[in-house]
Amino acid sequence: FSNTSYAVNYPRPFGHVNDFAKIIPSDSARALENELALYRRQTSIEIAVVTVPSLEGLSIEEYTVGLASSWGVGDKEKDNGLVLLVALNERKVRIEVGQGLEQDLTDSQAGRIIRDVIVPFFKEKKMADGILAGTANILRELGTKPYEERLEERKLLEEKRRRETEAAAENFRSTLLVVGY
Repeated sequence: FSNTSYAVNYPRPFGHVNDFAKIIPSDSARALENELALYRRQTSIEIAVVTVPSLEGLSIEEYTVGLASSWGVGDKEKDNGLVLLVALNERKVRIEVGQGLEQDLTDSQAGRIIRDVIVPFFKEKKMADGILAGTANILRELGTKPYEERLEERKLLEEKRRRETEAAAENFRSTLLVVGY
């Protein structure tokens, strides 16, 4: 997350689940807290689920990025944090993904989770269910591979693409020589 600092007094985090708008029943919040703590230990990916009464005049994007930066969600070197934020008064929801996770949970995937999973529950006035279902979908999309294993797979894929590009360029040069250019 960018280190942009906004002139907002963000609430202090007290875990992975920070229900400042009092939306999630306490037993559900505890269970989700335990699940996200275990997920972080297994993968090193930190997910923060946050509800706030208000965005304090900021856009949802500004508030979420500022909060993530202020709290230091995810490992600073890996930039592997994710924030699911719900703003009650503004009726807004956002999934903000650190750059280190953008290949694992794209903007398109995040938008689909919000649109197809979270919002339908919200429309039925089942906000806690929407948050829980949205978080479950985020975890399913991210999978259980440790962050380091994800990086290694990306490096291998990048190397494979580089070799394929070089081979294609060499084949093209060979074709040009045969044709006489």
